[in-house]
Amino acid sequence: MSEFGTKLITRLSYIALLAMLALTACNDEKSGKKSEGSSEQGETTQETISLEEAEQMMHQQGSDKLAEQNSFVRYNESNAIFLDPEAPCNKGEEALQDFIVRFSEDKEFQEARCKVRLPEVEQPGIRKCTFTILEPDSTGFFASWLDVEADSASFCTGWLNSEMEQEFVFERLNDGLWYLTDYIGPMT
Repeated sequence: MSEFGTKLITRLSYIALLAMLALTACNDEKSGKKSEGSSEQGETTQETISLEEAEQMMHQQGSDKLAEQNSFVRYNESNAIFLDPEAPCNKGEEALQDFIVRFSEDKEFQEARCKVRLPEVEQPGIRKCTFTILEPDSTGFFASWLDVEADSASFCTGWLNSEMEQEFVFERLNDGLWYLTDYIGPMT
């Protein structure tokens, strides 16, 4: 993984940890518990902690939210690789990023680059998918890249800790170009 991808993952992990700490503090405040930075009058003092301390505090919380966020770490790693212009998938005759933009916008190009038969019933989620990365929402729904490698990558939609709703599998074939080689989803 490139230095950019590593830094991005570290920053995203740190932001997730800080968000979980803030959520915990809000929940404690709502339930009437005093956090370590609270005074008797209910005023809150600002406290700075290290990343290691934040990880330890979150581990101690045993929160379901933490487990849910950690399950998205693998997707964040794949997203960072996809977004890195120096990643192997974005090198060679055709960059995956460039292919995806054109595949999303050009119906004729999409038809020429599909090596798999899509369902007969045209669904908005298949033919008009923009392959946009979506962080999990309040229901746990997300859209993300998965297992991005030099010559293969999958784009998935679904809910955290559940089965995928859709998975698009792309491969760079012997001609050096990317193709949709498999689709798993409704009506397949």
